Amino acid sequence: MEKFSLTDIKKKNLTDVYHYIYDNPLCSKQQIANSLSMSLPTVTQHLNNLTEMELIEESGKISSSIGRKAAAYSAVSTAKLAIGIDISRHAVSMAVLDLYGKQFFFDSRAMEYKSDTDSYLDQLADYVKEQLREHDLPLTRILGIGLSVQGLISSDGQEIVYGVILDNTGLRIDRFREHFSIPCCLLHDSECAARKELWDNPELRNAIYLNLSQHLGGAIILHGDIQHGIYGRSGTFEHMTLEPGGKKCYCGKRGCVDPYLCAAALTEDKITLEEFFREKSNPDSPFYTEYQTRWGRYLGWLGLFLNNLHMIFDTIIVLGGSIPTFFTESDLEEIRKIVYEFSTFRDETTFIQLQRTDVGIRSTSHGAACMFIENFLMNQL
Repeated sequence: MEKFSLTDIKKKNLTDVYHYIYDNPLCSKQQIANSLSMSLPTVTQHLNNLTEMELIEESGKISSSIGRKAAAYSAVSTAKLAIGIDISRHAVSMAVLDLYGKQFFFDSRAMEYKSDTDSYLDQLADYVKEQLREHDLPLTRILGIGLSVQGLISSDGQEIVYGVILDNTGLRIDRFREHFSIPCCLLHDSECAARKELWDNPELRNAIYLNLSQHLGGAIILHGDIQHGIYGRSGTFEHMTLEPGGKKCYCGKRGCVDPYLCAAALTEDKITLEEFFREKSNPDSPFYTEYQTRWGRYLGWLGLFLNNLHMIFDTIIVLGGSIPTFFTESDLEEIRKIVYEFSTFRDETTFIQLQRTDVGIRSTSHGAACMFIENFLMNQL
């Protein structure tokens, strides 16, 4: 039988009080005591400790028909913050989130990825320091920094083990981490986006998350958590074969899903997604017919792919990333109609859903920060 010391019990009780306040803002001391079956003196001591730690604060008074009004306690949402940075070939974006996952601030800027990775990581670290100074944020308030990248990551989050898109296989985070005295890690961008979806949609227990953006990516959500697989390759749907011998993928093979469903399949790297969706919806546009044809091809491949995934997993499929942000309800209905035609069982197709998060393309940087908040909330104070 496991034994707990008095210190362990006090630490657990302190954490329990904090979690209760976090989940129940504007609660009273008596409510905490009743809900956690603690004595008022014990609760008082923990409230004093949490106040000294600047994790909670009094937030007014609770109305009462008898006696004095009780103090209302709430968690200080900005007591700790987490940083998520999304890295792409030509730019970086940085999201700082509070303990409730709300955006404290966001910034993005052009920053060309360099083959000289040490120089690039130094430049990235300087950018983070600049933003922290500008917003007067000491490192003591930062839980950690997550770097979202287009590549597969080692299980310890310290190395890119497959990074063909930016040609950075083998890159380690050590150089970047040398600039900071807080936890730093690398994260797969699609898993970051899926993690943000889980944060915003906690009732989502089992699903496939598809990140339809500059490139295709994905994640498998099982029992409310992201599955990484034996070798950390779970959810790499982009390299499933869609058309044997077809279009060439960045991985070097032909016929992978990615070249059929990435952004370039619509834009052909000549226009922006905004321009494509605007012109394909405008009958007066000189590109209307061409873009409608291109869109029809895209939907056909997407419908085939979604049906194949559903035949394997038989679960909700969440469409996220930059491309679905342009989908209209009629687009979604058209996708469902195509999936229905491909399906053997001609089932209801409401399993295809758009992402619930309201931050759109910021979901990867947000998701990279969410991991540190989750860890803080899961562990004892």
